[in-house]
Amino acid sequence: MNTAFRTLFLGVLAGLAGLAFAQERVNYLAVNGTLVSAAGPYYFIAQGDRRDAFAKARPLAKAMRLQVSVNVRGKRLRFSDGTTTAVFETTGSVPQGLATRTGALTVNGRPVSSPMAIVVEGVAYVAITPLVAAFGGVSPWNAANHVITIETDAHLPSGPSAPRTPARAGGSGGTGAPLA
Repeated sequence: MNTAFRTLFLGVLAGLAGLAFAQERVNYLAVNGTLVSAAGPYYFIAQGDRRDAFAKARPLAKAMRLQVSVNVRGKRLRFSDGTTTAVFETTGSVPQGLATRTGALTVNGRPVSSPMAIVVEGVAYVAITPLVAAFGGVSPWNAANHVITIETDAHLPSGPSAPRTPARAGGSGGTGAPLA
């Protein structure tokens, strides 16, 4: 009994010590004002990238009210809202996927500069900024709240009193969202 208690106590103590070194999540993702913690954001820091924010494709698509499908054989990830179609090439290689290149994303058949979608252990991750821009939205970084705030086209203000600033579809695909 004494040995069992000691083993339990040491296990609890080791667990508490592990909590002291647990990594705190410092960045968040919101779509149209609602936090979407299941989607991310994620950064491929181990591969040297701290700039480009990625999200899990399926939860992000659901939050943005997009249909998503995967063509495993063709290595494509397709998003659609019925009017616009965005297709990402996919790769299992994180370093290859992080490289921005024209044609890694096509929007209604037109090539756009973007990172590829990255598939890790069966989960597809997509660069946030180019996906959001493909559907007319914006995805600015809110440094004060540590959140990438996605506003889809339907939720953006319109009219002469509220000019729209289009999201950058090209470039690195990053949101400029630093890790805090």
